[in-house]
Amino acid sequence: MVKIKGNFCVMVLSALLGLMVVCAPFLNSSFAEESALAEKNISKVDTKLVQPVKEAPMKKATNFNKTQNKEKIKTEVEALPQSIETKASSMSVTKNEQAIEKFDEYVLGPEDKLKINVFGEKELSGDYRVGSEGSIAFPLIGDINVEGLTLRQAEEAIKVKLRQGYLKKPSVSIEIAESRPFYILGEVRRPGSYNYIAGMSVLQAVAISGGFTYRANRKSVEILRGNEAPAEPMNTTTSEKVKPGDIIFIQERLF
Repeated sequence: MVKIKGNFCVMVLSALLGLMVVCAPFLNSSFAEESALAEKNISKVDTKLVQPVKEAPMKKATNFNKTQNKEKIKTEVEALPQSIETKASSMSVTKNEQAIEKFDEYVLGPEDKLKINVFGEKELSGDYRVGSEGSIAFPLIGDINVEGLTLRQAEEAIKVKLRQGYLKKPSVSIEIAESRPFYILGEVRRPGSYNYIAGMSVLQAVAISGGFTYRANRKSVEILRGNEAPAEPMNTTTSEKVKPGDIIFIQERLF
């Protein structure tokens, strides 16, 4: 019985060894194929990892181009006619000396809004609008005509009135709270009335109103100023300044 079992084990071992010998080439081939496939996959993975590095400079260049375009757009926008509020801000007087000089020369007229301060007299101080007749209604002294006066002259006129039985030594200061508008008509894109800005030129007034139309005669501008008549033709290429209340008319070219 023991001898039979021993022979059976020998036979099984011999069969297994034979099977291994027969399958060895196939196992080696499978291992080789798997190795080749693994190397191929590794090669693919390496390529994918390197690819973004190659694309990075292109992406950076794209961002740089966007920056350039943004700067270009900004430049183009700044070159366009600005809105009234923006224009008023950009054209505001940069030096106090210039502002004082300009307002010293400012001639008052209807629709001007004045900020009048009488030192030590709060009930007299406040904002006053120049009426259509050119006067303001002032407490104690009643209506006082200021049309055609400068700010300093208007201050003196009020002082004189206040000295007549009201105050011994009145101290009065006047500032422009809101200037009367100017008007621009004719061949501009947005004709109408606009807030006056100290020191502005006719050409700047045209820019505020949207610029010339294609029919505009850029060398023929008429201005009606105050009660002056007839209107005075003015070349927009000059440094002529606009005054509050001006009526500017841009002519149409004939051909």
